[in-house]
Amino acid sequence: MKCTIDRQPESGDDAPLSTILSEIRLSESFYCKSYCYAPWGLANPQGVGAFFHFVVEGGSIVETVDGESVTINEGDLALLPHGKGHLLKWQANSPVATIDTVAMEQTGTNASRMTLGSDGDRSVFICGGLTFDPPWHPLFEILPPLICLRRDEQEGTPWIEALLSLMGSEISQDLPGSEAVITRLCEVLVIGTIRNWMINKMDGYGWVLALRDRNLGSAIASMHQAPSETWTVNRLAAEAAHSRTVFAERFTQMVGIPPMQYLGHLRMNLAADMLRTGNHPLKEIASRLGYGSEVSFSRAFKRFWGKPPGLFRKRPEPNRPFGIQCGPA
Repeated sequence: MKCTIDRQPESGDDAPLSTILSEIRLSESFYCKSYCYAPWGLANPQGVGAFFHFVVEGGSIVETVDGESVTINEGDLALLPHGKGHLLKWQANSPVATIDTVAMEQTGTNASRMTLGSDGDRSVFICGGLTFDPPWHPLFEILPPLICLRRDEQEGTPWIEALLSLMGSEISQDLPGSEAVITRLCEVLVIGTIRNWMINKMDGYGWVLALRDRNLGSAIASMHQAPSETWTVNRLAAEAAHSRTVFAERFTQMVGIPPMQYLGHLRMNLAADMLRTGNHPLKEIASRLGYGSEVSFSRAFKRFWGKPPGLFRKRPEPNRPFGIQCGPA
């Protein structure tokens, strides 16, 4: 995977893309001001959410567990959306420390300061982690292991230039309340980085291409916006301005699964969230997800999860991937 931001392809209406991105929230986040003095290296273990590294000063090599290696410089951001373990180091042959051996100072409820090394060339980073909500969203299935947002490629993109400048300014001035400001900036920057990747990806990922397709995107966004609607292939085809046959064939080819299977998976993950996190009655869940009765919902739920909703509430299952098209369509 090439860790760059390429030119924007031609597309139709990007309203469906806005709909999908508006669903993504960050439920938890933390960050660390990292001061590293050459020669240095740090092994970051596997995490639950995503990792990011923003370079305020100097630079670094980022090396993933899959063997991918990129260099990031001042003003660049590297995002590892799947939270895989990775190395951050000054040079390829730099000594590597583990996170538990590094000097750390807690500076806020979700912020800390790290110092690695003592007297060599200095590099300064904002490093952090975050958890996406909902974690099962199909978007996360198609994100690559590593995404880079490079400052020198963002000329003419005012929001990115302004955001990166604010990030650098906040960490260098160390003003009161900077923890809260940097946390919010990190969240915006991460979501913006994902958006930039989705808009500018050149080699084409099936679900992203379908989402940005003027016709299919409207149908996908409609399912996400209103899962309680009594959707049928005919109704979705009308949303996409296609015949039933053409819509079903194009959707399956580009997304990787048939439209009603996609809808069912969306509903079942939403139902699982409600069962995991609240005391919603089954009748309410059924109604909110477009099932005519509690019985029909319970049957569909058991077919999908292999256990009835009541048992799932007591012993939840982990999230299930959609199985969407994750490569060139």
